[in-house]
Amino acid sequence: MTVRLGINPIGWTNDCMAWLGDFIPPETLLSEARAAGFSGVELGRKFPREARKLKALLGRHDLSLVSGWYSARLLERNTKAEIAAMSGHLALMKDCGAKVMVFAETTGDIVLNVAAGFSQRPKITSAAQWKGLGQRMTEVADHMLERGVRMAV
Repeated sequence: MTVRLGINPIGWTNDCMAWLGDFIPPETLLSEARAAGFSGVELGRKFPREARKLKALLGRHDLSLVSGWYSARLLERNTKAEIAAMSGHLALMKDCGAKVMVFAETTGDIVLNVAAGFSQRPKITSAAQWKGLGQRMTEVADHMLERGVRMAV
């Protein structure tokens, strides 16, 4: 069995806080990831969102796309709306050969609000909310799997 390791570009550039690593070009990030022994990378904000261009960029460094973060809003949207919202991202994952897509529920996210206290974070307060979220996530995961991409939560 061969084990292949991928890495997230957050070690070089941050997707949420653009000022962190903004000066690092994608070519540097990719060449350093390959030199460190990684065979793949996750999608980062500096990468093209067209499969042809992304595969060419990664190919120049003998890297593959292993995944890509998706910020879901299933606490606000129904399954059909979430699937529609993520369709382009899912297609990019599939077209680039990624077998997994990182799927994170981010409704009410406060990551960029440094003044927000812990009490302002979103909360699920009932068993019914958890059950509903779980059902919607399962439906989305099934949709993804039908297209050959697994959900990683």
